[in-house]
Amino acid sequence: LDGIQNKIHPGEPLDKDIYGLPPEELAKVAKTPASLRESLAELEADHEFMLRGDVFTQDVIDMWIEYKLEN
Repeated sequence: LDGIQNKIHPGEPLDKDIYGLPPEELAKVAKTPASLRESLAELEADHEFMLRGDVFTQDVIDMWIEYKLEN
């Protein structure tokens, strides 16, 4: 929803077999986090969209990140 509200362009579709791309071309492909730890770091860095509409509080987000890092 954050991307829709802020009109963030998702990027152009990649109509190629990424497993066959040369390393220099593969380096240009956007990537998602590869682990839970990376995902939590991204969430910690960018979570303002989750605070909108009072769905989550800052405390809940902080506690969730801390819990998942420990467990």
